[in-house]
Amino acid sequence: MENSLNRVIKKADELKWIPDGFHFMGPKESQERRILLNGISELLNNRGFSEVIPSSFDFTSSFNNHLSPSDQARILKTKDLSGNEISPSIDLTVQVVKGMAGFSHQEENQNVFYVGKIIHDSINRNGSRREFLQLGVEILGSSGQETFGEIFSIISEILIKCKFNKKLTIVIGNHSVFNEILEFLKLSGQEKTELSAILYSKDSARLSGFCKTRKIPDDFFRFLEALMLLFKTTEIRNLGAVLSQKYKVNLGKTISMTEELLQLNVFSKNSQMDPYIDFSIIRDLNYYTGFVFHAYCGNISEPIFMGGAYDHLYAKFSGIEKPACGFAVTVDLLEEILRS
Repeated sequence: MENSLNRVIKKADELKWIPDGFHFMGPKESQERRILLNGISELLNNRGFSEVIPSSFDFTSSFNNHLSPSDQARILKTKDLSGNEISPSIDLTVQVVKGMAGFSHQEENQNVFYVGKIIHDSINRNGSRREFLQLGVEILGSSGQETFGEIFSIISEILIKCKFNKKLTIVIGNHSVFNEILEFLKLSGQEKTELSAILYSKDSARLSGFCKTRKIPDDFFRFLEALMLLFKTTEIRNLGAVLSQKYKVNLGKTISMTEELLQLNVFSKNSQMDPYIDFSIIRDLNYYTGFVFHAYCGNISEPIFMGGAYDHLYAKFSGIEKPACGFAVTVDLLEEILRS
């Protein structure tokens, strides 16, 4: 009987310690993580942020409404006792904004932070890791240049607090440029998803084929190609000025405002933070509206910090328009760098 049971367990592959992609942390690792999180939490509390606790699961539709079809396929799904499809979080910003938009929280502090796990099937990225710990910060009520100056100052303070001694490359973009082009070209949702993926992957051949198939004017193709391949913004600004004059699209102001972020005092004060402009940084979540950024370190391909402005997300859950922005740090990656 016992031998038969052992054969069943082995066949079911249950002799593994824990499932691939999930983590058990021993006493030493757990203590190090607690010290790290306590330090960052103290920093944020001192800056006037209040902690919130997101739920472990939400309705799958809450996430589907803000993800591309390819990312929707990565959501882990189950059902509650009433038959509703629910999922562990794949995006904590959606859950936090949704929670703060609830009537009982609209009069509370709108600058909040949280620590929570995101879980998704990422077998095509980073092996089969499915579980990531994020610490996120959301500012509900503003999303302009000054607010992003505050965000980058907070990141700088986190680096100092953690004794982070490596260079952090911060890549800054602006969804408004992309959204302005989409509005003029009147592309479908699927076409928008395809074009954003092309820009993000910097695939010039695919971009050429996309524009030819949809008969997009050559001057728009040249501008999109510049967004994708150029990091110095002079030519982008010149091409944008031509489009703005010819087609009455408003690109010049947005490009200039993004360039101005490079001149923030925080970047001159902290030599570890190295900012660049890249307008092909199109986040894979469709609620972003303005400034966006990724922050990378060394040869790690995934961003350690990431964030952006999402001025219409709060209204989707409350009916009240409120500009907003935020960022998250992937704690697992931060720990990996600190240990190295």
